[in-house]
Amino acid sequence: MTSGHKNHATWSVVQWLASDESQYLAARELAKTRPTARQVADFVFELMPRGTPGMDGPEDYLTVDWETVRAAVCE
Repeated sequence: MTSGHKNHATWSVVQWLASDESQYLAARELAKTRPTARQVADFVFELMPRGTPGMDGPEDYLTVDWETVRAAVCE
C-alpha cells in the first residue's frame, strides 16, 4: 500500500510522521522553518535512525522521495 506515494518507504515516513502525536507536533514545528527536503530527511533520521515501522531497515531511506515528505510536513 502506498496511498498515491512514489513507493512504500515514502508512504511509511509520511504515515509515521502523521500518526504519532509527538512526531507530528515536532514536524509541525519544523514546518514553521520552511525546511528543505534534506532538512526533513535529517529530522527523520535523527528521530528514527533504524527506519520507520514498516521499513526493512535504514537502507529503505535511500528510496524515500524526500520532496514528497517535505510537502506533507509543510502542508
